[in-house]
Amino acid sequence: MVATTLPQKKPGLGMLAANSTEMNKLKDLGVQDVKHSIRSTFGQGFIVRNSMTTANSPALIATILSDSVIQSRDRSGVVRRFGRVEPLTDHKRSVPILDRGTPTVHHVDEGGVVAASDVTFGKVNLTGRLASVRMVMSTEVVEDAPSFMSRIVSQAGLALARDEDRACFVGDGTLASNGVVGIAHALLASAIVTGPATVNALTLEQFSDAMEMLPEFDAEPPRWFMSRSVFAKSAGLLQSGAGVLLPPGSDADAYFLGHPVTFVPSMARSNAGSGETVALFGHLDLAGVLGANEGVKIRESAESADDTFQVMVTSRYSFVCHDVGTATPTDPSGSMVGIQLS
Repeated sequence: MVATTLPQKKPGLGMLAANSTEMNKLKDLGVQDVKHSIRSTFGQGFIVRNSMTTANSPALIATILSDSVIQSRDRSGVVRRFGRVEPLTDHKRSVPILDRGTPTVHHVDEGGVVAASDVTFGKVNLTGRLASVRMVMSTEVVEDAPSFMSRIVSQAGLALARDEDRACFVGDGTLASNGVVGIAHALLASAIVTGPATVNALTLEQFSDAMEMLPEFDAEPPRWFMSRSVFAKSAGLLQSGAGVLLPPGSDADAYFLGHPVTFVPSMARSNAGSGETVALFGHLDLAGVLGANEGVKIRESAESADDTFQVMVTSRYSFVCHDVGTATPTDPSGSMVGIQLS
């Protein structure tokens, strides 16, 4: 976890409520009398005015705000909750993967030779790229709202989580997608069920075909991934019409055909067009790898010319969808199957 500051032209203001959770954390760390403004002075980052009693107090506030970002990001991100996440200690890292096959159990007599499982291993190369949120506000806004700084950085964490999910599910490989080719664009023919031309015309047959295509894995049960909009206009209506509507569990937004559904806001909506992948079914943790810095950087500065306060939150991540099936439709799919409109 890293907390840094940018050079400042004048002190910037960042305030937290004296009775907030963040303030209680400060007290636990040895900062007393946290009932005043939290003031940022030149070159010092966030400092508690007239209240420093620990040797490393200048970094405490920025560290706690960084924790707020991380908690919001990790709690909100679909890929972070259900996918495989590997730490990036540097900008680049190679991560081992099970490339093909599954371990096989053999039965032999005492002293017999156990045949090797037909599995191969490979690796994916992750190159972390920067993702940043920069917010500019009047210093009066910060001064007048004691808990506003914590709320700001929490929202930044949510924005970073949504950005990661968008790239991992529907990224097109461009800079706008952080260079990531998402699952919806990475899947090949053997992992695709071709549906009708519109979401409204989807039937139970297409969804059951996707379930049938997915191989059996020694893993957590598979789940559906789709937008709330697509669920409302297809799976939700189909399930309700069949009289099998089930309440969602604690780890799901809904259930469909006996499996949990997780809503992904960045995936295609009910007005999706030809060629768009509107639903995914499978094992997110087996389909790809998200490489990301465990911490974030928080930088803040103040501009005297226009009396503004700026906060920038920066993360670094990369994602590779490696289990994509093959170009031959009759081959087995990978660990994720998509339903694509015709």
